[in-house]
Amino acid sequence: MSSPGQVEIAIIGGGLSGLSLAEALAETAAPPSVLVLEAAPVGSLPDHTWCFWETDDAVPRDRVSQRWPRWQVGAVGKQIRPHCPRHPYARVSARLFLSAALEQIGQAPSIRIWNDARVETLREDGDGVWMETADGRRVNARWVFDSRPPRASPVPWRQIFCGFTVRTREPVFDPEEAVLMDFREAGKGGIRFFYTLPTNHSTALVEDTWLVPAGAPAPSFPPDDARRYVETRWGATLREIAEVERGDLPMGLPAPCVKGRCLPWGSAAGAIRPSSGYALTRIRRASRRMAEHWERTRRPAMPLHHSPWWMRWMDGVFLRVMARHPERMPALFAAMFARTPPESLARFLDSNPRPTDVLRIMRALPTGLFLKHVLVR
Repeated sequence: MSSPGQVEIAIIGGGLSGLSLAEALAETAAPPSVLVLEAAPVGSLPDHTWCFWETDDAVPRDRVSQRWPRWQVGAVGKQIRPHCPRHPYARVSARLFLSAALEQIGQAPSIRIWNDARVETLREDGDGVWMETADGRRVNARWVFDSRPPRASPVPWRQIFCGFTVRTREPVFDPEEAVLMDFREAGKGGIRFFYTLPTNHSTALVEDTWLVPAGAPAPSFPPDDARRYVETRWGATLREIAEVERGDLPMGLPAPCVKGRCLPWGSAAGAIRPSSGYALTRIRRASRRMAEHWERTRRPAMPLHHSPWWMRWMDGVFLRVMARHPERMPALFAAMFARTPPESLARFLDSNPRPTDVLRIMRALPTGLFLKHVLVR
């Protein structure tokens, strides 16, 4: 058993949330002493995709692997196709993104990373928090940010998806246009759509996505469904499915319980947008705000919120509408994309709106339907 160490900040988890906070702290004028405790071994980085709308500098431009200035939504027999070169839809590789973050963190001598460090004991004691890992390493920190996913907690909806990297024999995809939602069904059992991100004319990530209400069984994702979708929607012959990635995102997590010096971070602190499942830029902005506050005060910023109260309220109303009228969601999404200026839509969906953007979103949706659910719980 090793002797204990002492740091100002310990971050549990070396994924997107934990490394984004460590990177933001590394970029301050006088970085604090930080220890990141990651359960996975060195070099074990995830190999999947994160997407967002590029509305500010939350994500460094050199970490973006692809951009789509046009988006498409297919619903109620229509194809809505906004064009927004100013705020394109963008994708990053998790592996490359986190590798760049680790390189940046490595330039701050006061920040260390322990791998193979699964935290088993965590105890607040006076002015600090004691932690011990499964292999007996100990550390005492003044403050702890715990970015581990929240334990099972009731959520009104889950976004469950399976993504297939497909290659076709024919050049059918448009590498300038992302298909964000191509709705297939919507009802009490859930809302299903396909999502297509072309890499080139014959390669794309095709995700079979379900929004599933609480209590509904989780869907299955047979590869034949993706094959049929590519053949019928795109009129192409599938040559191969090269890679598969899966995800299960909680939508509408309850507000985090913040006690003492051990603070929830990332998804446990509400980083996942309740109404959409997007989190990347919310995590990056929250990390920057936290680091700036620490630099000024040498204390964490409280309370921990990734969006203002009015956005959390709007998301709650949206989830209530979705719960009571799932069959109407394809038409509502189509109306929002068709009637909102693309730049306003991108900023709103990226949790970075101006007041006028919010008003435009509200005007695009049926006012009576949403007002009816404002006070309903």
